[in-house]
Amino acid sequence: MALAVAASEVASLLLLHRHSDGVITFAVKDGQDWQRVCALRASDLETTYPSLRDRLLRNSYVSLNAAYRMSRGSRGTVGWSDHNAGTLRYLCACYCDIDFYKDGLNLTYEEAMATVRDRVADGTLPAFSVVVHSGRGLWLLWLLHDEKDPASAHLGAYPDNWHNHLQLHGRINQAIGRRLSAIGADLAATDAARYIRLPGSFRNDTEEYVEWHWASQDHIPTYTLSELANRLGVNQPPAHSATTSVRNAGQFPARRAGYDAANYSRIRVLRKLQQLRGGIAEGHRNVAAFMLAANLYWARCLRRDANREVEAFAANFRPPLTRANCTSTVSCVYKNPGKHRKGLMSYRAIADKLDVTPDEAKVIADMLQKSFPASSRFEDGTRVPRVAPAGKRDTEALLRRMEIRRIIEDCGAVPSCRKLQRMLLGVGISAGHVTVMADLKVMQLAATDLSLSGMGR
Repeated sequence: MALAVAASEVASLLLLHRHSDGVITFAVKDGQDWQRVCALRASDLETTYPSLRDRLLRNSYVSLNAAYRMSRGSRGTVGWSDHNAGTLRYLCACYCDIDFYKDGLNLTYEEAMATVRDRVADGTLPAFSVVVHSGRGLWLLWLLHDEKDPASAHLGAYPDNWHNHLQLHGRINQAIGRRLSAIGADLAATDAARYIRLPGSFRNDTEEYVEWHWASQDHIPTYTLSELANRLGVNQPPAHSATTSVRNAGQFPARRAGYDAANYSRIRVLRKLQQLRGGIAEGHRNVAAFMLAANLYWARCLRRDANREVEAFAANFRPPLTRANCTSTVSCVYKNPGKHRKGLMSYRAIADKLDVTPDEAKVIADMLQKSFPASSRFEDGTRVPRVAPAGKRDTEALLRRMEIRRIIEDCGAVPSCRKLQRMLLGVGISAGHVTVMADLKVMQLAATDLSLSGMGR
């Protein structure tokens, strides 16, 4: 009996995850304690899932979409999970989480489903593929298939996909939720890394089993991502160039923008050197190609686009690198990204590895509008001075330091950095305590320094 139940659960999972190489993640939740149990590829689901079922009997979940890899260090068929928006490969379904039981609604399952069917009948919603009765609320799923292969789930759920498939997926989920908001649709449930309750699992809080009901035994509706968007009137986000980063700025967008700016500056440096030298000469060719490939990876460039960029870059080398050599370089970077840390790509490292001359360093510094070093063999670690004129930031720093000196003279001592920060804010100058600390260092002062003229007496 257990094997028969497991077989029906596997059938539902295979209908959802219509791919072979994607990684499916399983998890359990006990109260607020969330734990990812294991991960396995869809090709191993039928043979391996029955042996895992004892670990997934209660409060268990499965990833709605599939990742491209397990976490590093996984061995064998069953590995550890590495499931998040950044590791997705396949988009299997769009979805809507409906909490029809909430206060103010107090609907029954039948009443909520009657509303859903009305929305489908009047054309407000496309026909759904499966209803998941989660033991309390319900989920609706619209299966996705790939435009090139209708038998497979949608391929291309990369955060760096320049057609913005992840963004479109989220917009579709949001549009569905708005159409069902009257029966308790969760408008915040739109992310692609979502988990859904496992078919046949037991839910402890309601003491009910989770049931998946497919729309039809003969024909289950599936859609391409663009087809579903068109039916819902959702505009597809504009495509980006291959080297444009398509990613969430996260909690600190300014910091993310700084990382991106530094990365693109390194790419500009490599291309400027190529231009200055009329092609990278033998002895530096492989290093230059490797550096470009690494920076394209950090720019979230697709691997196939990185191959094209590196080949175009290496075509002007003296002599040019072969296509096989370029492909091998890109493959080395993209398969082992952890080995190629950004710290190894500092301006100093680029200058030393590519033997940048002082004249080349001056031209690059002029292009970047910031200092850039020549190779260590030309100078003892000193940098070419910044050539750009003093800008707004320099003026602000000068005025801030003048005010710091005035405050110190009035106090007769050097206050703490945080106290200085508050005193500056009182006169309309906003600066962090770390910035104040840097100013004191430039002014050759410290919070305990009383050596200023007339201080400490």
